[in-house]
Amino acid sequence: MTGYAITQIEVTNPEDYKQYLAKVTDIVTKFGGEYLVRGGEYQCFEGEWKYPRTVVIKFPSYEKAWNGITLKNINR
Repeated sequence: MTGYAITQIEVTNPEDYKQYLAKVTDIVTKFGGEYLVRGGEYQCFEGEWKYPRTVVIKFPSYEKAWNGITLKNINR
């Protein structure tokens, strides 16, 4: 069954975020992930959207999604 990682973030340090992206992009690929949404323009139709960046990643399975996004893999 397909697994999805959905995150909402606010980038407060662009330089650190660039380093993070370099690591996480390789990990997403390693676990078979595919970026479906990676920021971009958005419009909130109702209520309030607190985070300026939303990322949705599709993985072949829930297990690969979980293993792909755990901090132990990113912090290596």
